[in-house]
Amino acid sequence: MKLLARYIARYWYFALGSLLFMGTEVAVNLAQPALMGRVVDEGIIPSDMGAIVRLGLILFGIVLIGVAGGIGCTITASAAATRTARDLRDLLYHKVLRLSLKEESRFGAGTLITRLTGDIVQVQTIVHMLLRMMIRAPLLALGGLVMSFLLSPRLTLIMLASLPLLAGILIFLIRKGIPLFVEAQGEMDRLNTVVRENLEGVRVVRAFVRTDYEEGRFGKVNDRLKEVMTKASSLMGLAFPLVFLIMNLSIVAVLWAGGFLVQEGTVQVGTIIALTNYLLQILFALMMIGFFFMGLSRAQASLLRLSELIEAPEESLSLESVQILPSRSPASLVVEDLSVAYDGTPALSDISFEAPAGTRIGVIGPTGAGKTTLVMALLRMTEPSGGRVLLDGEDIQALSLEELRARIAVVFQKPVLFRGTVADNLRWGFPGATEEQMIEALKKAQAWEFVSRLPGVLEARIEQGGTNLSGGQRQRLAIARALVRPASLLILDDATSALDAATESRLLSSLRTLPVTTLLISQRMSAITTCDLILVLDDGRLAGAGPHPLLLEQCPLYRELYETQIEGALHA
Repeated sequence: MKLLARYIARYWYFALGSLLFMGTEVAVNLAQPALMGRVVDEGIIPSDMGAIVRLGLILFGIVLIGVAGGIGCTITASAAATRTARDLRDLLYHKVLRLSLKEESRFGAGTLITRLTGDIVQVQTIVHMLLRMMIRAPLLALGGLVMSFLLSPRLTLIMLASLPLLAGILIFLIRKGIPLFVEAQGEMDRLNTVVRENLEGVRVVRAFVRTDYEEGRFGKVNDRLKEVMTKASSLMGLAFPLVFLIMNLSIVAVLWAGGFLVQEGTVQVGTIIALTNYLLQILFALMMIGFFFMGLSRAQASLLRLSELIEAPEESLSLESVQILPSRSPASLVVEDLSVAYDGTPALSDISFEAPAGTRIGVIGPTGAGKTTLVMALLRMTEPSGGRVLLDGEDIQALSLEELRARIAVVFQKPVLFRGTVADNLRWGFPGATEEQMIEALKKAQAWEFVSRLPGVLEARIEQGGTNLSGGQRQRLAIARALVRPASLLILDDATSALDAATESRLLSSLRTLPVTTLLISQRMSAITTCDLILVLDDGRLAGAGPHPLLLEQCPLYRELYETQIEGALHA
């Protein structure tokens, strides 16, 4: 709740305006029953038309004032609620972009989406209810009690007898409701995760004829969500009949006792009418408070989930952006005894090598050897458990993440493109890139051939994820994006896997002319044999390092990989 209070406080002027408008509406609501009683006692019973008209006009006037106050309260409360939700959404999106890879994997995409959408909506709703109900309800209940006591203390005591029972019911429902709504949010996360997995892997699901299986998996999660929501909704659904039962019994009690008092001549009929209306206002106010706290039980679950995300560790990115220079010189790369572990399990162990500026470094090894982990360590997307990395003689741990990554251009195994144009995607590499620079990068990446034929060329539309391009086209466009960036170190993490041999050969030939240190990870021997330095990784350790001829002679694993691929090529 501290988180919520901090963000609502930013819009104190809307909250204050809501309070003032609501105060006006409540004052009008409290005046209405007394005026209605006067209309009955002074106008209807004595048949005084003048009194009826006079009091009726007054009643109509204050009703208009109350309506204006209610509208003003709704507008200001909505303004505060939507702005609070916007700020929280901005905060969470900012946080998600900076989550450490470990935390991102722990949360998962499904729950992150739910927290940024559904949980924020719950918080927005409770802020609106807070500024509407939690101002109106206490004032209405307290004011109604005061007015009731002024009219008839004896009948007011009868009214008060029902309040403890009503409060007990609401407290019971709230205490039982919070755990159910927390569980429901967790089930919603699981449902989103299943849906997302199926949407992303729909081709695999259909190719392996697993539609029925996935429908069953979704059905199980969906049924579990239904069960939890049914319990929660049923529990909350008890509130309405129970509250209305208590309200009706209270009204019956007041009318029954009031009838005797009217016969005694101690209370007028108009007073009974006014008291009945005040009773309805008081019970309605208490019901609003109860519903607010029931809504709060949902919002509390959402706030806990939002707080968990906000407090999660993130990368140490500074608030200041680092300028990407229009040109850079190649960087030397020195790795000394580098080790990386995930949850205590070694992924890299004592990796050491030196590469002068401009060196073309190849990295090869079997699956799970630690090749991608090496990339993550160079980018500081994972922190080493030992050793260090020097880029141009500077320890990368001493550089800010922005400064380090401004010096590096990287293409990952799975190319990621964003909805927009070809130019938009290329400028992710270098925002200041000119049209000539982008075309040059596309040519070097062997992408100009297909981009030049697209309608609009650089302004051609790219769908989310590049779904309107083939796998090879996506890879070449991702490589072009990296080449636009004036980097000192270029990293290609198995970035040519979707290219045919001829296209890959032309691409690698063009890369040799670039004034940049290159780290090329590949499963293909043909891609790395011409590199100046080849690193052979096996189970997180360096099995060999050197040029191709030396490794063929001295590294059994490299020789085995080479012979396997050569034999495979001959038999193909």
